[in-house]
Amino acid sequence: MNKQYESILTFIESKYEEFTDVEKIIADYFYNIDDDDDISSKTVANKLFISEAALTRFAKKLGFSGYREFSYQFKESKEKNFNKPGELQVPVLDTYQEILSKSYYLFDDRKFNKVVKKILQRRRIFIYGLGSSGLLAEEFAQRIQRIGIDAEAIRDSHQLLLNHARVNEDSLAIGITYSGKTKEVINALKYAKDKGAYTILLSSLDTEEFNQNFDQVLPMALKKNLELSNIISPQFPGMILLDILYMKILNNKKETLEIFNQTTNDLLSTTRKDEE
Repeated sequence: MNKQYESILTFIESKYEEFTDVEKIIADYFYNIDDDDDISSKTVANKLFISEAALTRFAKKLGFSGYREFSYQFKESKEKNFNKPGELQVPVLDTYQEILSKSYYLFDDRKFNKVVKKILQRRRIFIYGLGSSGLLAEEFAQRIQRIGIDAEAIRDSHQLLLNHARVNEDSLAIGITYSGKTKEVINALKYAKDKGAYTILLSSLDTEEFNQNFDQVLPMALKKNLELSNIISPQFPGMILLDILYMKILNNKKETLEIFNQTTNDLLSTTRKDEE
């Protein structure tokens, strides 16, 4: 089992799109299970009208040796379960809390350290995103520009195509798509990988295909229908990851912080002159 997923429920949720129809039935069962339910393989198989072998395949797909290990770990992780929609008292605050908790469980410090190292090594950083993800790309580009990193946000589908001619082995490309289904961003990131660029994907989908196609996948916390902005901004899960990256970049090199302080002082000085 991948240790970065301390909550099995969060792990199941992040892998959901990869499951077969039978595996989705199993996943739905465990996501809505009561605390006192019997989860022995025979009982669950009978309840769901499936074979015990299907439970074993489900567990192995999640990285366990078999269903017995999965059920044991599941019981422990159940204590860290998140509120179900019917239990919410303050929807906005509870949604923020849920996403923060899931982000914590998905966080892998080693992955972030590798990404930061690559960002500091590459000569040019391209950040791809459309719509609300494009706004995240623009803000992050501006933030790391302030600490001396040559970065540019690409927020237009036509510009993503034109950027193919600029990316090379000295580049690093970051793609942001909450749904994981923005084809323009995914395709641009694949092309950057083919050109030798180091590629990073931020997405709520953590699929085997993404892990094979890109150098690093940083999973965002998944919340059903969040991309519709029906409760909070869909940018929030991505903001968390980018804030962590930025903090680690700042702390990685002493000269980075010195550049940041100098840039900040220059901006404050310019602002004061304008006011005068």
